[in-house]
Amino acid sequence: MIAACAAGPPGAVEQAPARAPVRGAQAPALGVVPPNGSRITATVRERKVWPPGSLAGTQPAVRPNLTLYSLTLEVVNAAPTVPTVENIARPGIVIEAFSFEPLSADLVGTTIGAVVELTGTTQGTRWQISQIVPSR
Repeated sequence: MIAACAAGPPGAVEQAPARAPVRGAQAPALGVVPPNGSRITATVRERKVWPPGSLAGTQPAVRPNLTLYSLTLEVVNAAPTVPTVENIARPGIVIEAFSFEPLSADLVGTTIGAVVELTGTTQGTRWQISQIVPSR
């Protein structure tokens, strides 16, 4: 049996091979919803009142002292509010759109015109609704 041994210069210290630094798992870059706005016609399926603090821990964050109102909408038609923004709402989708202004329970079961905008980041989104006009 033959054994080979390589020795370094006298006094040399053995070192572990160099390794690439180990990094912890990195979260993806935080993305923001692009500018958007949709002028929609929709059927109102449901109305909810969100008391202060009931949306705590959700994204985008909501100040805990505010009451929010929401409508569950089935979008019938959608078009961009202006040519320079994206139209994210699409006919056939169902969305829950929020408002800081009180929304009447009388809207349930009716068709409305409104403007909706998707807000938030890759951590969470929320539809906002404004300019509500009941259809005649």
